[in-house]
Amino acid sequence: MAFNFTERRANPRQTYFHMIKYILNPDTPDKIFKGVTINISASGLRLYIYNLLSKGQEIIIISSLSGPQNSQKGTVRWINKLHDNTYEAGLEFA
Repeated sequence: MAFNFTERRANPRQTYFHMIKYILNPDTPDKIFKGVTINISASGLRLYIYNLLSKGQEIIIISSLSGPQNSQKGTVRWINKLHDNTYEAGLEFA
């Protein structure tokens, strides 16, 4: 039996484990959240987070994915609850 899996992503993902910090609102930059990336591509990433976000919500990653001076905006495309305070989310870069 042969399986035919079709890749629906625009860009291939690469495994990428990295601690990140992000904010939800640029007006409150002192309210910082933490997460861990699982994989990354040119168009987005998958990460573990410890607070519930909503599909469509925008976040600003303030710890660098590509250099110490860069911040990256992204939109939550999907989110799944894994445990009590642990979630897995897909983020599309803005």
